[in-house]
Amino acid sequence: MINQLITRFNDVIDSLIKDFSEFNLDEDALAFLAKKIRNFITFNELSLTNILFAVLKNVNDVAYDYEDKINETKEMIKVIFEKLNKAVDHILEHDDEEHSHGHDHDHSHHHIHVDVDEVQDDIDLIVKSLKFLKKLFDNLFNIVLATLKYQANTIEKQLYDNEYNKFNENIENLKSEFKKVFQ
Repeated sequence: MINQLITRFNDVIDSLIKDFSEFNLDEDALAFLAKKIRNFITFNELSLTNILFAVLKNVNDVAYDYEDKINETKEMIKVIFEKLNKAVDHILEHDDEEHSHGHDHDHSHHHIHVDVDEVQDDIDLIVKSLKFLKKLFDNLFNIVLATLKYQANTIEKQLYDNEYNKFNENIENLKSEFKKVFQ
């Protein structure tokens, strides 16, 4: 199940990065993609992060303390999701505008107006955020898979120690990158 989640996450994030890069001047596509980002954030907040962190919290070995790294990772994810939501809000700020079109019959069309020039910084932030999230989640996926294998006795303690140390080192590097990019 975890492998399916990882595959799905990577497929979605790669698709979003590609689409935001490719359609950054298409106002209809941007509105649609902004809504896809909202769904992506909701999915991750409700399920993925909870599953990943639950696996790490259930490590019953005092030699492996994930509490601080989990909290640091959660905080980075929270800040990035807030920045993503803010960028999406800016892209969709005219979402509720109704535009009347001069048709013979009297009705309004729901049309999203996105000023593509005005939202390029938002798009850049979204792409940067998604790329960072991908690295952050890849690190989480690796340690979660290693933890599950270790708990199932399918990898040796030495290998798990290496994965644990690599995870901690990666989180420190990601925190440093996070400060440069997002603060």
